Parts: sequence; C-alpha cells; structure tokens
Amino acid sequence: MSQVLTDRQMQVLNFVRQYHADNRVMPTRPEIAKAFKRTTQTIAEHLEIMARKGAIELAPAKHRGITVIGD
Repeated sequence: MSQVLTDRQMQVLNFVRQYHADNRVMPTRPEIAKAFKRTTQTIAEHLEIMARKGAIELAPAKHRGITVIGD
C-alpha cells in the first residue's frame, strides 16, 4: 500500500476482509453500503480512493470485483 488509509477506509477494508472470510465471496457495493449505513455512491468513492492508494484492486465489470492487495 503506497498511502495511508483513513480510519473509515480501514473500517471498509476490514469489513471486506471479514465478509470474504465469512462468506467466501467479496461483498457488493450495496452490501458494504448497508453495513455502514451509507449510499452506494459514497462506498464507491471510498473504494476508488482505496484502489488509488493501492489497498485494493477493482474490476469494474464484475459485481463482486474487489480484490484486497496482500491477502
């Protein structure tokens, strides 16, 4: 990871990791939004920033297209 994540971004990252561990699939943006009581647009913005910071990779054409870097 090239840049430090904010507290909220770390919470989202930890949620994604835990969701994957529990369900064996990555969460969708709506599932993350529901967990954090935020809009899907807000979560999409967090994910885009996290991708730019090198914490995750996003596959835009995939419904569950989040990959955590280093996991």
